[in-house]
Amino acid sequence: MIGNLIRANRQTVQLPEPVLLREFGDGAMYELAQRYEDQYTEIIWPERMRRFQQQTEGNFVGVGVLIRQDEKRDIVVVNPLEGSPAYRAGVKSEDRIVTVDGVSTLGWSLNRAVDTITGPRGKVVVLGLRRGESEDIIEVPIVRDTIKIRSVNGWWKT
Repeated sequence: MIGNLIRANRQTVQLPEPVLLREFGDGAMYELAQRYEDQYTEIIWPERMRRFQQQTEGNFVGVGVLIRQDEKRDIVVVNPLEGSPAYRAGVKSEDRIVTVDGVSTLGWSLNRAVDTITGPRGKVVVLGLRRGESEDIIEVPIVRDTIKIRSVNGWWKT
């Protein structure tokens, strides 16, 4: 079927092949979700591959914070991961990340924040944080490192 589609495209409108394949794939996923109520099947496109690998491998390079957006769309720390560079640097739950390397996060999407805060291992990223009701910005330099996400935390009891 895809071969027929590519052939017909070459003979008619001549869309770039990656565009054609993307639309075909997205359409197929839509049909699976709508007609067959399949919410588990997904195509992992190249721009999402890095995040997919982070989720499945359980590690990534970054500072080790879980973040969310609040109702004002501010980037807020849910919590620093125990033992992570952010945890050791003193980042706290509910800190608002207002700058990254001196650039305001105003209007940033969560994806942009994640992409900017994560980066090469060993490189410093400076988070500008607002804590509580204070308007002061606390600049926290953090060295990015490999973050291992444990699915279970615990201890041995003997």
